Amino acid sequence: MLSNNTIKFLSRRLIALSATATLALAGCSPVATNQNAPDETKSLTEVLEENPDAVLPTQNDIRVQKTIPYLMASPTTEHFNAKQWQKTSTRIPATQKQLMSDNPLLAEQVNQKCVAYEQLGLGLFSTPGGKFTIQKGERRRITLGQNGIDQLSGYISVFSVADATAAQQLISTLEKNSADCTEALTQLYPGSEDAFEIHRNPTPSGAPSNPDLTSLSGQYSGDAFGLRVTKVDNFLVSTWFRTTGHHDDSNVMETTDFIHRIAVDKAEKHSSAPRGGRSQTANSEQS
Repeated sequence: MLSNNTIKFLSRRLIALSATATLALAGCSPVATNQNAPDETKSLTEVLEENPDAVLPTQNDIRVQKTIPYLMASPTTEHFNAKQWQKTSTRIPATQKQLMSDNPLLAEQVNQKCVAYEQLGLGLFSTPGGKFTIQKGERRRITLGQNGIDQLSGYISVFSVADATAAQQLISTLEKNSADCTEALTQLYPGSEDAFEIHRNPTPSGAPSNPDLTSLSGQYSGDAFGLRVTKVDNFLVSTWFRTTGHHDDSNVMETTDFIHRIAVDKAEKHSSAPRGGRSQTANSEQS
């Protein structure tokens, strides 16, 4: 028969073993959270706010989509600040300025009718002194094709404005003022009636109307161009290309749409990634 001291010792031993087993099981059990719950993702607006240059197509992004023998996408992006640019930029190229009328009323007319085009086609369109709505942005220069044969050059950009209303106003102005801007330009540059022509591209048959998207094409200073803009809240993704040194405009709009689609797809891809996940940035491209 066991003594009282032996019974007390065995009782204490069993209690200790039981506690050890409980702790071991607790360490192996899953954490009491819902691991199947989906990760929270970012909105398109948040992507453009936090890292706008990440959605600008790199040379590698373009090559993956399409084989282009002569392609140069700048490995770095250009930061744009409207206030600084308006203070330091000559706005109108010297060769174009030589053809301008010296009538200040005609210059002011272009400022009013064409400044929306200058903002979203920055580097393509220009006014003598139009006031900007866009505040800042990131841009990447892209050149495709051979100089003097089939070369196209342009920019893909992400611009921000004060709010969604201001962004929508820019889109609406692009769509409504093309004829007025064309007329103002032909008056400011006498004898250039065939060098300027801007029109809105119709929505493809069967495609739904989208108030956040617009597409333009035509002639600017004798070069064929294509411009496409997508609005996302207070951000505007803009793509334009123009012919350089030749008059073959057959693929200007096709190229503009192609590059623009890559940018929109990149934005959507970044917005579908989990918060906190790592994303590639345009500035770290390896060609």
